[in-house]
Amino acid sequence: RRGADLTENYSLGDYISELAVTSGSALVGKRIRMQEWESEYGIRVLEVIRDQNKLFSPLDVTVRADDILLVNGELADLMSFRERFGLIIAPEFALNDKQLTGDNIHLVEALIAPGSRFAGETLDSLNFHAQHHAVVLAIRRRGETLRDKLKDVELSYGDALLVLVERDHLGSLRSSPELIVLERGERLRSPRRARIALAIMLGVVGLAAFKVLPIVLTALLGVMAMIFTRCMRADEAYQAVDWRVILLLACMIPLGTAMQDTGLARWIADNVIGQVSPLGALATLSAIYLLTAVLTEFMSNNAAAVLMAPIAISTARTVDSDPLPFLLAVMFAASTAFSTPLGYQTNTMVYNTGGYRFRDFVTIGLPLNVALWILATVCIPLIWPL
Repeated sequence: RRGADLTENYSLGDYISELAVTSGSALVGKRIRMQEWESEYGIRVLEVIRDQNKLFSPLDVTVRADDILLVNGELADLMSFRERFGLIIAPEFALNDKQLTGDNIHLVEALIAPGSRFAGETLDSLNFHAQHHAVVLAIRRRGETLRDKLKDVELSYGDALLVLVERDHLGSLRSSPELIVLERGERLRSPRRARIALAIMLGVVGLAAFKVLPIVLTALLGVMAMIFTRCMRADEAYQAVDWRVILLLACMIPLGTAMQDTGLARWIADNVIGQVSPLGALATLSAIYLLTAVLTEFMSNNAAAVLMAPIAISTARTVDSDPLPFLLAVMFAASTAFSTPLGYQTNTMVYNTGGYRFRDFVTIGLPLNVALWILATVCIPLIWPL
């Protein structure tokens, strides 16, 4: 988040403090027990600052005199912990992102992605700290910031997590299909490889656009080029594949074929879309677009397109028209999920983090959907005659 500290944005100043360990403190010589201290005292040790070095997420670190503990917790818990172990609160501690970050530590903001298996789970049940070598400092949900007992908070789609993560594990966090990292931190790729990756992308698009090679082949060649030039590793390429979409298409394409083979697509075309077919091919095209646009508000655009494609083809044959304009209407309509926060992952992302209401999407998205419906009804037949 540029232009503003994430710590300030999440109002963490009153919940994170520096505690100095004196030579007479009861903590000297003791090991830091993260889970035990959080359960017993309600505080978490985020870092140990020792000799100007920061020890991140210090599991089983032995405390020494003159160490500074960066701790997270409610004010009452911090004061109780300080008194229990004879610690000193840093008098002029002013929290900002620099206090939490260092050469090997990054502060990032991540969203629970739509369809993420994290939804409905807690940080504790996910063993988030051990799995990602990261600490969640706060959770933002619909404009409300949660900071207390985070390990027991049930996560929801679109929740924004403020995460402290080691640099070596930032790449893993960013590549996780369960999370969408918004704050990238330090760039991990070299500028030279970034230029190579851009050239590969332009090559793939150019070869496909000028019909030199099929798009499937150019895409595969592009992936191979990315791996051979070390712009990405093979395991990163594998992780980048959204297997849920592959599985969805693998299931929906046979469904579409079955709809055509069994005559179901023709029945829907005759009995649903067929109600407007007497009005002509243009009205039928408009109805196909409208039905697809409604479906895509409540299911993925991939599913809506695969479901409606055989219906569009059957409908085109019913009105003795070219199927291409009808398929294009399905393609365009499936990409116009503006009226609900459910239709597309970016809608879900901004729904929670932006504090929007369901009716905000309807108020802005519905007029936009109607405008595009009218525009598509007029323009598609002009470019691709019925």
